[in-house]
Amino acid sequence: MPRLGSDRWHDSSVRLPEEAGATAQRRRFSWRWAAILFVVVAGLAVSWWGLGRILATDRGLDLSDEGLYLLGAEPPSLNAAWGFPFGWHTRPVFALVGYDIAAFRTLGALLLVLSSAWLGWAAARAVTRDTTSGARAARWFAVIAALTGATGSLLFYAPMLRTPSYNWLNLVGLTISVASALTVVSAGRARALDGRRLITAVLAGVSSAALFMTFPAKPTTLPLVLVLTAVLVLVAVGWRLAGWWVLWNVLLLPVWVGVAVLARLWPTDFLSVFRLALQMPAPDPLQTTSSAIRAAVLLPRDVAAGLAAAPDYPVLTMMAGLACLLVAVIPARRWLALRLVGFGLVGVSALAIAGAPVPVLRPAGEAFGIASAGVTTACLVILVAALLAGARLGTKDDGDDRDDSLGRWSSVALIAVLPFVFSFGSGNGIYAQASLAAGLSFVAAVAGVARRSMTRDRVVIGAAVLVAACILAGAAVGSGWRAPFRAAPLAEQTVSTLIGTHDARLLLEPALSEGITGLRDRAESVGWAAGTPLADVSYTWNPAVPYALGARVPDFLALTIFGYSAAHDIVDFHLSEPFLDFPFDRSWFLTSRESSIEDPTGHLAVDLTMQKLAAVAGRPFPDSYACVAAGDFVLWRPVSTPREAGQDCEG
Repeated sequence: MPRLGSDRWHDSSVRLPEEAGATAQRRRFSWRWAAILFVVVAGLAVSWWGLGRILATDRGLDLSDEGLYLLGAEPPSLNAAWGFPFGWHTRPVFALVGYDIAAFRTLGALLLVLSSAWLGWAAARAVTRDTTSGARAARWFAVIAALTGATGSLLFYAPMLRTPSYNWLNLVGLTISVASALTVVSAGRARALDGRRLITAVLAGVSSAALFMTFPAKPTTLPLVLVLTAVLVLVAVGWRLAGWWVLWNVLLLPVWVGVAVLARLWPTDFLSVFRLALQMPAPDPLQTTSSAIRAAVLLPRDVAAGLAAAPDYPVLTMMAGLACLLVAVIPARRWLALRLVGFGLVGVSALAIAGAPVPVLRPAGEAFGIASAGVTTACLVILVAALLAGARLGTKDDGDDRDDSLGRWSSVALIAVLPFVFSFGSGNGIYAQASLAAGLSFVAAVAGVARRSMTRDRVVIGAAVLVAACILAGAAVGSGWRAPFRAAPLAEQTVSTLIGTHDARLLLEPALSEGITGLRDRAESVGWAAGTPLADVSYTWNPAVPYALGARVPDFLALTIFGYSAAHDIVDFHLSEPFLDFPFDRSWFLTSRESSIEDPTGHLAVDLTMQKLAAVAGRPFPDSYACVAAGDFVLWRPVSTPREAGQDCEG
């Protein structure tokens, strides 16, 4: 028995005060992390449920663009691409949810909302600082910015094209990359040099992976965003961290390529796929580099033209709001009430110009559409209004030095220009497509309100921007419910329909559901099976039909896109040597009923394309094909004897 006081004696029931304190601290720490984990999981579950309901991810299907996105996400081979092979990076997301289309859409929306929320938070932290008097205001401001970014990102879904696409990849990737750069800016001001280098390397790795994600979608995004973020880091925190940022971004790119090839997400001959993509004729002249640069240069003219075409009352209201803001800003007074009135007038008028049903100014409202210039105009005007209302230019009450001011405004300018980086080279024009990334503009607006230290009135202005974002996003989503892109109103999509070969189902309008189901039933009655080769030559461009039937499509995913000047050049390119390993001689054809082609030149375009396709197949059309079904679409199958052909496909 050891004597009392021996170092070998210990009673486990007796704890020293420091041991009891450490145990209590560990318990508090574990409970804190458990609570955080619970909140995160619950938040993700609620967000998943909410986005699924708000965006109606289980309803509707656009037969053109969304069909292409689905074919790209489940391609016939790793070499498959329409233009650039964006499916290399949407395919893992699709596979993660078991090729369920509704879940694919919901996960895509969730990732976009989360990345935009991070961008808002990072932007707010990059342009403010925690002081003893303003720490709480700065945190609230960051929360408002995160909510604004998340809400504004829903404008991407104005046309209700919810299936992840090349635009989605491009937007999510550049959003994550810029959020990483802004986090470097905020972290770089608060750490020692060694710590800043470590966090910069980690965040540069995240940015590099995000930019790598955008490359098969739009190769111009990677160099443009890398240059812009490098300039931001250089201006905000110095050349050492800027060099570190660029170094790790560039060095890790080949690592991601190697990982993608080893994981079989990219083919080993990926360079040949990119080479073919560059050789493919551009469907629209705006998709050439020279035209994209010209569109960017002429952007101010287009903005002015959009405002000039707006109704008189909203424009007059906007001018009155801007006058209030200038009166409040120029003398550098607080005048919060006057600034809120000015911002409210500008915001309401911008919403009316964008098509929101605003009483008196625009009681009826208009559909937002995929190329709605009004949405972009509204976002840009609200951005300018928020900058004027909140920044109080020319004041020095915060004690800003030149470096802090330059870094803050560089952050705002970078985010404001991102929608146009996103839309660079778009076939719909750089100005109109910027509306799809309008959430970034709202984040810039919130960031522009900030100063080095925060006060209550700036938080109020930030909250006003959040309200504007909620109203405009709600109007955009509501417009999408009423008039989705090339589809019936979502409320009319009520019939459960089998789509594809993975037992995925969507609610479709009765006519479309009957058309797809009937087409499949009639095809199966004459020998159709999943994986049967099918070439889509329908005039209205319907890649979703081959996907819905479970067809095997060529590596170019779609033969051409009628209605564009380069349609015949694209046909010739796709029927050239690199693509002739597809079994055209055994392929079925999907065409449009002649009576459904309203364009007088459309019949000639389809006939010429069918002649070229029949020459490659080695079969005369329609003499060696039998009509299987003739509704909105006409399905043909190759026959072995002349007696099988000759059915009336227009009857």
